[in-house]
Amino acid sequence: MYHDTVLAKVVGNNPKYRPLIPSSLHTRYTKAWLGNHTQYKWAARVLELLRFTELVIEMCLRRKVSEKLRWRGIVIIEVVK
Repeated sequence: MYHDTVLAKVVGNNPKYRPLIPSSLHTRYTKAWLGNHTQYKWAARVLELLRFTELVIEMCLRRKVSEKLRWRGIVIIEVVK
């Protein structure tokens, strides 16, 4: 996540940069919200961090515990989210 923000700043500062594929309407809308609303930006970061954490926990559960306990862990994670 940090590297994405650093790369986005570098690209944003380069006036010669032109994307190969034009941005979608959703992407432009999201970028506008990220630029104007700090609460939205932090909520998006927290949700992304939770998504990555959930993935790591699910991978650990898959390797370490039985299938029944794995599904219980996944359900608990979803309830917490």
